[in-house]
Amino acid sequence: MTSYTDEQELLNWFTSHQLIRMKIECSVEGDIAEEIAPPILFLGTGIYKAVKLPHPHALRYEKPLAEMDLPDFHIFLLEWLTRAIDDGLGACYVCGKTVSNNDTQNPWDGIFIDKEIAAWFVIHFDCKRGLHPKTAGLTPFEISLAETPILAKQ
Repeated sequence: MTSYTDEQELLNWFTSHQLIRMKIECSVEGDIAEEIAPPILFLGTGIYKAVKLPHPHALRYEKPLAEMDLPDFHIFLLEWLTRAIDDGLGACYVCGKTVSNNDTQNPWDGIFIDKEIAAWFVIHFDCKRGLHPKTAGLTPFEISLAETPILAKQ
């Protein structure tokens, strides 16, 4: 579990890298409501497998978040996902089948989408064509995020 300080640092980092999505609604009375949504990590099929992104600090990652750019974060997250897959926490977002780091016949990848939603998806290489139809119309404001799983080798 990440601390409040870690969550705030992640939120600030996501904001500085334009990965936060914002929704502004105005009522007829003139009330304005703003809602922000951080990027999402999907560890399997559907919105019920959506979790908060891990903080590099929680994994004792060698590079502090403040010094990372987006490619650095991709590398960190791929390392975290590899450990999560070893712990049996991942399934393909498209087909729903469990992914494995040892399955050379059906390898997986972490795919990043930065459109209406900013999210990383665990997906089999052969399922990549099916990702677009599964994510069409998906917005971060419809999704409740579960806590980041604690890894066995953390």
